[in-house]
Amino acid sequence: MTLSLERPSPTTLVLRRRFAAPPARVCQAHIAPNLVRRWMCGEGGTTMPVCDMDARAGGTILMQWREPDGSGFSVTGTFKLLEPPHRILQVEVLHVPDPMPENLIETCFADDGQGGTDMTMTMTLPTAQAAADLAGSGMSDGLSGCYRLLDTLTEAATT
Repeated sequence: MTLSLERPSPTTLVLRRRFAAPPARVCQAHIAPNLVRRWMCGEGGTTMPVCDMDARAGGTILMQWREPDGSGFSVTGTFKLLEPPHRILQVEVLHVPDPMPENLIETCFADDGQGGTDMTMTMTLPTAQAAADLAGSGMSDGLSGCYRLLDTLTEAATT
């Protein structure tokens, strides 16, 4: 299953991907720290020593990654709305190490009618340049690896 990236407006990025697992399982894997740590590191040896998520409206997000070379990056944010298993709305700031502009992220999980999930993640940034920077950062390649791990995690839970 592949991740697609579209740019429907200068300040908006839309990522789409299908998962074989049902929406409840895929949504939970996006908001439960013990699950997020298992898939959001990708496949290249990156680790996530910190994953704090208070999954409720107004709850905070802090994730910190370490690359094999010792460098790192982090995300801070706030959950704005949670409607499991259908929708998550959050604001995030990526620190690489300097903070990028705020990113409003709406992630929707729809039943695909075959026991799986069609996920749509819409990212809205404050400027066209911020959206271009994020789109060109390699984010979609990194997320593709992460989502392959998420496939393994959610499929294992269905068997």
